[in-house]
Amino acid sequence: MVDTVFEEIKQAIIYGQFPPGKQLVQSELVSWLGASRTAVREALNRLAADSLVELIPNRGAFVSALSVPEAKELYALRNALEQLLAPRIIESASPEHVQVLRRYLDWAAKLLDEIENDESPSGERAFRELVKSNHQFHMELIGMAESRLLGELLERTYDALHRYRITYTRFVPHTGRRTHDEHLRIYDAVVNRDVVALQEAMRTHVMLAEQKLLPCIEEWTGGTSGEE
Repeated sequence: MVDTVFEEIKQAIIYGQFPPGKQLVQSELVSWLGASRTAVREALNRLAADSLVELIPNRGAFVSALSVPEAKELYALRNALEQLLAPRIIESASPEHVQVLRRYLDWAAKLLDEIENDESPSGERAFRELVKSNHQFHMELIGMAESRLLGELLERTYDALHRYRITYTRFVPHTGRRTHDEHLRIYDAVVNRDVVALQEAMRTHVMLAEQKLLPCIEEWTGGTSGEE
């Protein structure tokens, strides 16, 4: 039960249903999830350990604020881990893996066409599906590397960055298409079994995302660092 509650709240945070700064009232979560107070309390403690929730004495639990310093650290960590992962991806890549990556890319291209069509009534659904497709693309790369420890560390880093990317992708024009183009370069490097090209494509992907995102966070937080 605790695992289920943890995942439900985590997904609500990283997909923006629970925005930064929102107070997470235990009684409301109990009612929403149909769970016990004990399960909710333990889940909140785990989310706090993952830096998604802040527990403030005598005030309660709050969704962690967006923070420029945190984003910088997360992007640096992601880059370092992905550079370690790249040789393992090339070593383990199979035709089946490549086919799965191609399916995610084709799915994302279709969704981008829907999102960019202003007349489409399914834009919000397509946006959520695009975020899911992009996430699954990276999760497939993790799986290809066959490294449990690096995979677990990267998954936690991706989760922490996910709510930043959601906000960025939603409000910064054309970022979805740019991300897709960068994923295509990663895919090409895997197909060509070129570890140097893969490392460079992954490094560029992280660097460009950070360059676009950090000014947005500074604007959303009023030019503050996000630190209390």
